[in-house]
Order: sequence, then C-alpha cells, then structure tokens
Amino acid sequence: MFGTPIVVGLAAALSLAMLTHEVALGQSSLSSEELSLVRRLESERVATIDRVNASVVSLFGDNKEAGGSGVLIDKDGFAITNHHVVAAIGKNGKAGLNDGHLYDWELVGTDLAGDIALILLRGKVTWPFATLGNSNDVRIGQWVMAMGNPFALSEDYAPTVTLGIVSGVERYQGGSMVYGSCIQADCAINPGNSGGPLMNMRGEVIGINGRAAFATRGRVNVGVGFAVSSEQVKNFIPELMSARVAQHGTLDAQFAMRGGRVICEAINLDSRAARAGLRLGDQILSLNGITIVSSNQLASLMSMLPCNWPVVVQYERDRKPLEFAVRLSALTYVPSAEDAPIEQDKKQGEPDADKVPRDQGKGRQKAWLARLTPGSLLSIPENRKNANRLIDRWRNHTEANDLHPTKAIRWIGKLIEDAHIVDRVSSVICRNGRFLVAEKENQISFYRGGTDFFRVNNGQEPKRVSLDEFLSNEFVLQSVVQAARYNDQLWSELGTQIELDGGDPISGGRAYRIRISGKTSLPLIIWLSMDDVPQLLKVGFDEDGSPVHPTIVFEDYKDLDGFNISARRRLAMGVQAMTKREWVLDSAEAIDIPNELERDKP
Repeated sequence: MFGTPIVVGLAAALSLAMLTHEVALGQSSLSSEELSLVRRLESERVATIDRVNASVVSLFGDNKEAGGSGVLIDKDGFAITNHHVVAAIGKNGKAGLNDGHLYDWELVGTDLAGDIALILLRGKVTWPFATLGNSNDVRIGQWVMAMGNPFALSEDYAPTVTLGIVSGVERYQGGSMVYGSCIQADCAINPGNSGGPLMNMRGEVIGINGRAAFATRGRVNVGVGFAVSSEQVKNFIPELMSARVAQHGTLDAQFAMRGGRVICEAINLDSRAARAGLRLGDQILSLNGITIVSSNQLASLMSMLPCNWPVVVQYERDRKPLEFAVRLSALTYVPSAEDAPIEQDKKQGEPDADKVPRDQGKGRQKAWLARLTPGSLLSIPENRKNANRLIDRWRNHTEANDLHPTKAIRWIGKLIEDAHIVDRVSSVICRNGRFLVAEKENQISFYRGGTDFFRVNNGQEPKRVSLDEFLSNEFVLQSVVQAARYNDQLWSELGTQIELDGGDPISGGRAYRIRISGKTSLPLIIWLSMDDVPQLLKVGFDEDGSPVHPTIVFEDYKDLDGFNISARRRLAMGVQAMTKREWVLDSAEAIDIPNELERDKP
C-alpha cells in the first residue's frame, strides 16, 4: 500500500529524515503549518512502530542460538519467516517477542523454492499479529520499514527498525530459491533480519525480507535488500497451512524473447497447456490479464503461483488471438546444497561474531531438510488440525450462534438461466439441523427430519433418499452446507474426515480449499475465505482428486435481519468459473420454526 505522503509544497529533494534533522537543530525555515505536519508524521510513524513491533518475532534454535526473524500474521500464533531461516535452525525452537518472553515454535509448512515458511508459536491463547498488505500497490520511492533482530542485537527481543525507500518493484532474483516479482528496498537489512517483515508506513506487511547484498568484509548491508512480496506469501499460505512442502506451478513450457516477442520455444506435449492448445512458436500476450512484455516477467509472475492455481493465458498464432484456461502443473524442484543450513565462519576482529546468525553462512545439509519433497505432507495430524481450526472459525462465529433454537432462517429467491427466471425457490433451515428446501413451480421439496432425508415430488408420499441423492440437487447442496454450520449433528453427517487441500483464487480474493470425506461417495469440497472471519465462498464435489467443476459460488453477502447472507449463488463451470445458472435472493428473514419442521417426516 502507499506510505504516508510527504508534505505538499516542500522541495522534492528533501526527505522526511532531513526535515526532522533540521527541526531538531532549529535550522528549519518551515512555516508553522509545515512544521506541525512534519512533527505529526513523525508521531504517527512512532505510533505505528509501537503498534506493530509486538508482532515481530526473533527466532532461535532450542539452544537459543541466533537464527533470524519472523512476523505473526494470525491471532492463533501462525508466523511467516524464510525457508532458509528454519533450514538453518531446524523444525522447532524458541521465539522471542518484545514482551521479553521466549515461546516454543514449530514448523508447519515450508516453500523450498520461494524461500518462505509458516511456523506456529505456542504458549498463548491469542497473539498480536500484523496485517498482510497488498504488495501490488507498492511504488518506487515509497517509505518502508524493515523490522527484525539483526546480529541478534536485542537481548529483550524488541525488534530493530530501519527506515528507507523502495528502490525497485517486480524484481526477479533467480537461483535455487526464486524471488519472483519481489521488492527491492534500501533500508538496512542485515544477517538476522531474514524472515522479518518489510512494512509500509501504515504497519502493513508488504514483504518478507530474505536477501541482501553484503560487503565482502564484515557482512554489512550495502543498501540492496530483497523481500518476497506479500501477494506471493498470500498465494502460498493455504499450501503452508496444510502442513505441506509447497509446490510451485508451471505451464510445462519454456519461453524466450524473439524479435521483442515472448515465444514458446519448448513444451511438454503431455502438459495441460499443450492439451489446451499451446504450440511451439506461439506468442504469449498476457497471463491472468497482465500484459507480458518479456520472458523474464513471465517467469517472475509464474514463480508466485502454486501448483493447481488457475490461469488464463492469452496468446497469438499467425496473428490470430487465442486463449486458454488451465490449472498449473507441478514444477519439478530438487533441493540443492544452497538450501541447506549453514554454519557461520567466525572472523577475527569482527564484533559480536559469535552472535552473527547462521541464516546466510556456509555449512552442511541436515538430514530432515534433505528428506523434504515438494508436495509432500509434513504432518497429517497438523493438516487436519488446521482444517478443523478454519472450520471452527466459520461455524463458531458469533453470527452463527445468533440463530435461536426456536428460530429458522427463510431464504426466498428465483432460479435464473440464460437471463430468464425458470423457477422460484425457497429454503428454511433451523439450528436443530432440520430444514425444508422447495422448488415451487416444479413442486419438488427436500426435507431433513430426525436423521433421515426425504424427497417429495408434487405432493406425493415422501420418499426416503440417501445423502448422495439428497445432495445431488444443487439448491439442496448449498442449503445443507449452510444448515450444517448451525448444527453439530448435521455437520458430522456430511463427513468424518476433514483435510486442508490447499487454496484457490475466488471472486477477486483467496480461499482455503477444505476436503470433507467419509459419508458421501465423492468427497465434498468447501472453500472458505482467508479473512479473520471466514465466509463460505464455494462448494462442490471432488470428482478426480483435483479441484472440482462444477461448483456453487456464493457471492454478494448482505446483512439481513441480523445475518450475513449470500444474495447470489451461481453454478460455475470450468477453470474460469463461467456461470451456467444462478439463484438470486428476493427476501430473507428469521422466522419461528414451521410446524412441519418439528416432525420427523414431512
């Protein structure tokens, strides 16, 4: 995000730091209004640092050897750091916060290629955390702050803060760990800062500091530091939260510059992109709406995306514009010795050499790191625990508990196909797990009474049906998942095993993809937003072990009668989620439970 603007009317060459220095020396010729604004900006900066420094983590091994930094991003104690930091320390250790206390931490998931890792701190119920900002809004010249524990200087674990400006954006730093579309900043980033946050002046995390240029003697920063962008971090959080070694995505093709154009020069004929139509010699025009001007830019953008991430590629063949949409294949990645933890060589006469973190030295690879395979699960129990944690956040939100046992929610709307109303629909769901779903003009009703599921056709005798048959109706499926939010018994009837399967971009945001299996013939998949209070964004079935189609997408949430209700649901097809039909809300309200929902049968 943009930092706080500099005083309007001041000479462009003067920095805020220079102005503050002049004010301190009493040499400023500023007007009283300008002087007041400079002091206010300084106060705001100090207040912002005071607010966010509680979220910055000093990371150590079990023996409290120095290792690097991190930043808490969630109230449950999840923090982001660099992969090379945990590679140097191990899978667990100690974490210091500015409250002066040390806490235990353990590795949840890691990204070998993108140099980020997710860890979990233990020892508190609720943790201070910083917000992940939008690194796409970062501009060259913007003021930024790097926070962390360089050289392990802080004995009380209070983070160091350095101030600077953004020197470059959308940088591509290759190597065994690819920093794609990363941020370059000139604020001091030294050994020990690795894994700590790069923040804008509002205290939002716009990057994770990871690389820096150091002088040959003394390992001192020379003003060139690189941070993994927050947008890349967001893309990979679901993968990391699922306790996996993250996999990056690829089109399974190679691209190069030819005559100022980005040309496909090699392609795996069995790849998804080839099956979608891409051929040798095709010119790439755009990726997900971003115009491609160089092969370096394309590689940079691709490095930010996980395996199975959906992409839309526009390309040209024989001057004819074409397009395809696919989910990315898994990029083959073999960890190298550069990814190994490294021992710091102590240099004679170097101050505090014993305290220099090992996050950037040289050494040998540890056995646990050598066993990491992209795509593999580090811990199945941790995966399921995190999946249930997200489900609980959604189901136990205050609003979900506001539905009184004697009340029901009635949703009335219309079914639309090809811009025409083809049916009227309604649903009534109760906290006790019973509900009634009706398609009025077709006179079909679906009902849950007791623990049984029924279908009623045009006033005939109710027919008991299986859960699979019950959920085969698209409007019933969306209603059942919402009803299960309010009732433990109904929720347990949907499945016995819950797993976090990764993430997806949905409706301009990002979502966790959660797989529920054990009761239906096909696993049920639900997508929850990555907000502090998750919303249900999509539901569907897993047909082939990959993200599924079609799905029902929930959009246009509205606060009605005390409840946050989706006013538009649509049946979406294919990678691009094209709308096949939609259900649009006419009215919704909380009502007394209808008499028919008090009975075991309709």
